[in-house]
Formats: sequence, structure tokens, C-alpha cells
Amino acid sequence: MSWPFDEAIAEFGGGARFALATNSRVRAVHARNLLGWNPMGESIHSWIDHNVK
Repeated sequence: MSWPFDEAIAEFGGGARFALATNSRVRAVHARNLLGWNPMGESIHSWIDHNVK
């Protein structure tokens, strides 16, 4: 089940915003699990490889 960002902020405060925005893999994985977010698109690294020349 996905969880709208605004609802996560209301529940967990500003910390949820920073956890989702961080580049730290550990925090990002924890935030995705906690908030039920599962990205469906290709990774940014893959997109760059295929679209930036």
C-alpha cells in the first residue's frame, strides 16, 4: 500500500521528508519500507546511461 507524502509528513514530521530525500542507501531503504513506497520506474543510473550522450 502506498502512502501519500503529505500524510507521512503529518504522521512522522519533517524527518520523513529528509529520510526520503537523502542519498544514503540505508536511510532510503528504511524510509521506503516504513512509508510503503516502491518505485516502479528505471533507476536514475540506468536512465542516464540510456538517455544522456
